[in-house]
Formats: sequence, C-alpha cells, structure tokens
Amino acid sequence: MVRIAGCGERWDRIGAIAPDDWKGAVQAVARGTQLVSPSGESLVWLDEPCALALHQSSPQRRLALRVRAYTLVLLDADDQLVKTFPLDGATATEAAAWIAKQGSSNDAEVDLPAAPNPDVLVHIDRTLSNVHHTLARVGRVTHGASAPRTNPVTLETWARIALASREGESPRFIDLGLSPSGDQGHLYVRAQPPADEPDEPSDWRFPVSSIAAMSDVDAQATTVEQFLGESLEKAYARLRRQWRSRRPSGAA
Repeated sequence: MVRIAGCGERWDRIGAIAPDDWKGAVQAVARGTQLVSPSGESLVWLDEPCALALHQSSPQRRLALRVRAYTLVLLDADDQLVKTFPLDGATATEAAAWIAKQGSSNDAEVDLPAAPNPDVLVHIDRTLSNVHHTLARVGRVTHGASAPRTNPVTLETWARIALASREGESPRFIDLGLSPSGDQGHLYVRAQPPADEPDEPSDWRFPVSSIAAMSDVDAQATTVEQFLGESLEKAYARLRRQWRSRRPSGAA
C-alpha cells in the first residue's frame, strides 16, 4: 500500500449533517468565497485566521472568508486580522462597498443568503481544514504532488500528483480531494487519463457521511488514511499498466 501514515494527524472530528442543511450551507459558503475570488481563482486554507484566501506570492493585505463565522476578513501581510465584515444579513451591494473600501474591487453578482446554522458551518470549516491538511501531508511525502487548492464556486478541494509521460502521449496524473456535492460530500482519488477498458475503474470514492458516523476522531483519521492509501495504490498500478500496454509513436 502507498505509505501515507500520519496524514490524519491534524484531523478534527466531524459530525453527521442532514443533507439539506449541508447543501444549503455549502451554497452559502461558496457565495462568500466568490466575493473573495470573483475571478474564480482557487483558494488556500490559512491556519492562523482559520480562513480561505487567495494565494499570494508577495506580502500584502488580502481578503479571506472565515467559514465558521460566515465573515469576510481583511488580513495583513502576516495574515493577522485587520477588519471584519459579517455576511449574515448583508446584501451583495453592501459587501462590494466594504470590499472597495479595503482597496479591492468586486464585480461578482452574488446573492447572499442568511448565515447557515452555526453548527453546520463548524463542520464545513473542519472538513475543509481537515482535507487541506491531509492533502498537504500527502504532498510532502509524494513526488510530483501539488499544494491543495479550493474552488471558490464549488468548494471542491483537491491536489494533483503529476506522473511522467512518454512523448506523444497524454499527460498522466492523479487527482485526489473532496467534492462537497451530495450528502455531506465524498473523498475521491481519480486516475487520468481514464482506462481504455470500460470495466476497469479509474475513480474511487468514499462518502464523508460514513466518516462522520464514527464518533472517534482516531477512527475517522485512520479511515481517511486507509482510503487514500489503498486508492492511490490502485491509481498508480492502473496508470503503470496502461503505460506499458501502449506502444511508442511510430512503433510497428
């Protein structure tokens, strides 16, 4: 099995959420993240403020969304809190005006709902933080892995492992992460390009609701590690077989 022990060392226990509550909260959080990233640029998780923000290579102030508080925050160059703007009860126009005062512009047309149930927001916050930390750990022990990112429109959080490819062939890679769609979302590992044989799997999934049903945090973390380790092993093996089976360009 691919050895990724310790990937769940930063895992905080998540609880079960009713599907309708989960879906509504995910939509609300996604509207908040679109205020942070109106262009659709992916987001990173910041530990100190516990928020999603745009990645930046040079020190400067930046906007972020503190998920569990459903609040826009302005951070300084050291990611320390400068100002806040709660989204509960605010309109998109008010949010855009506040953003403009901070020296940023935002033309995103986003309808802001009332803040979701605080308990649901806590579990979305924990889920996103857990996945970012877990994928970052995988990246530290895996050659070719990228840093984790979150899509501001869907909240899908993923990392990519790039594999060597032969000249003339499609790039080979493995995506792994969290899709928040459905009943509390699912973890996935996906090998690309897909297998030539239609009955050979190239996409493995594990429902987050099954993880949340475990009351013990160590059991949750172990389950995540086992799923990722076993699925990555299958993905690597599938791509190796596919690579061997193809002849180089021009071969007889």
